[in-house]
Formats: sequence, structure tokens, C-alpha cells
Amino acid sequence: MAEKKEKSGIWILMVFIFLIFALWLAYWQILLPKVAYDFQTRGQFGDMFGGINALFAGFAFAGLIYTIWQQRKELGLQRQELELTRKELEGQKEQLKKQNHTSFYQLQLNIYFNLLSLHNDLKRNLRRPGQQVEGPQAFDKLMKAFSDSYKDLVRSNPQKQKKEMLSEAFERNYKGTYSQYFSNYFNTVELILAFLRSNFACKSQSYYPKLFRAQFSEIEIAMLFYYGLSKWGASIKPLIEEFGFLRFIDKDRLLDQEHLGYYDSSAYDDES
Repeated sequence: MAEKKEKSGIWILMVFIFLIFALWLAYWQILLPKVAYDFQTRGQFGDMFGGINALFAGFAFAGLIYTIWQQRKELGLQRQELELTRKELEGQKEQLKKQNHTSFYQLQLNIYFNLLSLHNDLKRNLRRPGQQVEGPQAFDKLMKAFSDSYKDLVRSNPQKQKKEMLSEAFERNYKGTYSQYFSNYFNTVELILAFLRSNFACKSQSYYPKLFRAQFSEIEIAMLFYYGLSKWGASIKPLIEEFGFLRFIDKDRLLDQEHLGYYDSSAYDDES
């Protein structure tokens, strides 16, 4: 289309030139015979050249207009090229943004699965102090010791609040003896939950919190339940509630059904 317009402009200019040249020839065809035989016309010969000069001045003006038109057209083409370049750059910018988002998301996934692997390694390497009990069985031993302490406190202090006795019983068994073996495990659980909240909190990404929850056995969930009620688990308790981490808790493993009320109801929902 641009090429056709350019050819059209050239043809218009050539027509102008042809018309001027034809007028010039016609003018001299009419003028020269009169100049040869009419002395009065000869006297006016110079004035007639003035008319021709005006005609050529008009032609020069037409040429100027054509030049301006050409420049305007070129500027229009340049603007079109700039607009196309801008759109192309915007497309590249959007594509780069998507690539960066995809790369960052992949990095998050890599971190998450590495943390998941670390969590399972720590669980396999757990052991009860002084005994050849390793892995998930260590939770059974901790839960048994904690349960016995709690029942002793309930029998000896029937008037004392149950929540207070829970904290005391957990501290008796966890502090010093078990903390050196279980602290890394519980700290990693909290770390992963915090990471999930920061990076996979959307409803569309609920698969990842659920995948993490699926790594826990019933005894682990029960032990996490009581850890969250202790002074060591004060920061993990809101995360447990946020992700509905106790939804599939085995209530029979709890020391008292009344303890369920120590958590917000969101801890038992599946809203993550």
C-alpha cells in the first residue's frame, strides 16, 4: 500500500512537470511569431518573461508542497515502525515476565521438595535417648512418657486446670531429655509451614500443604497437637490452625477429648 502511494505521488509530480513544460512550449509557439513581426510586442517581451517566472515560481511551490508531503508520509511510516517496535518490546517484556515467574515458581518448588526430603530424613533418624528406638517409633515412646506424666498430674492435682497440667507434663518430658532429638524435627515442621504460607497460600496451590500433611502418621499428628500447646510451639500453633493441619487427627490418641477446644476450629477444617 505504501509503495502504491509512493508511485502515485511520483506520477502526480511528473504530470505537473509535463503540464508546465507543455505550457512553456505553447507559450513560445504563440509568442515567437509575434515577437518577430511586431515591434510593440518586442517591447513587452520582458514583461512576458515575468509571467513565465511566476509560472515557474508556482511550479517551485508545488515541488515544495510535494517535498513536505513526502516528508510527512515518511514521518508517518516512522511512527508506524516505532509503534510496531513498541508493541514488540511490550510483548518481549511480558514474555520475559512470564519466564521469570515460571523460573521463580520452579525455584519455590525445588526448595519445597528439598524441605520435604529433609523433614522425612529427620523423622527416619529420630531415636529415643538410651534405647534402640528409631524413626516413627520414637514418637510412641515420647507420647507414652508424656501421657504418664499428665495422668500423674491429674491424679495428684484434681483441682488444677488441665491446660496448665498439659504444659507442665510436656515440659517434664521434652525439656532436656527429648528436645535434643526432637527439636530439629519440630523446627523443620514450623519452617515448612511458614514457607507454605509465604509461597503457596492460594487456593489453587492447596495441593502442597495437603501433600505435606500426608507425610504425618497418626502419632505424629497427635504429638504435633500437644507440641503446639506447649511454650515451644507457641509460634507453630497459628500455622497449624491456618492450614487445617488437624483435620484428620485421631481423637482416640488424645489424652482428653476436651483438649480439642484448645485449638481454633479452623485447625480441623480443610480450608488450606
